[in-house]
Amino acid sequence: GLHTHFEHMVICVIIANAVLLAMRRTPQSAQLTDSLELASHAFFAFYVLEMLMKLVALGPRGYLRSKWNRFDAVLVVGSAVSLVLELFLDGSSIAQRSAQMGRVFRIARLVRVIRSANALRVLFTTVYVSLPSIVNVTALLGLVFFVYAVAGMELFGSLGFEDGGIDPATLSAIDRRANFSSFLYAMLLLFRITTGENW
Repeated sequence: GLHTHFEHMVICVIIANAVLLAMRRTPQSAQLTDSLELASHAFFAFYVLEMLMKLVALGPRGYLRSKWNRFDAVLVVGSAVSLVLELFLDGSSIAQRSAQMGRVFRIARLVRVIRSANALRVLFTTVYVSLPSIVNVTALLGLVFFVYAVAGMELFGSLGFEDGGIDPATLSAIDRRANFSSFLYAMLLLFRITTGENW
């Protein structure tokens, strides 16, 4: 029926809004900034219109009965506040922060896509149910890191290191950022080794 088509249209608008938000870059031309700003205001107007239509059709009580509608209302009100601050405090740092918050509120609408996509909903439910196990695995990994960090401090903490990176004589990559001289640096080095990052 019309309800299903309306929901599909709203999902398409949300995805189009996300694509629009992804088009921002630094630096960007004034023309692109103005175009993105205009489109952003159009999307905001659509979300306000959607909320008003649902309020009229369902009534305030019926509208607020749904958690998704309450979520939408928070996003619309948050976007409205950020837009008002952005317009009235034009050019200030508060206006820039407000514009960023408005974009966060608009991108948060992507969560609504979860409601309409069954596969995504199953995936998020699975992640939610497995969170306690993930916490246990993370705690175990933290314990292993702790043991190896303390052992590394005892065994390698007194080694000197060159500040220039890899020492060609010993092929050692121990430097001021990668060493076992303190517990913090030991934990950071273990994290680097575990993730394979080279920073």
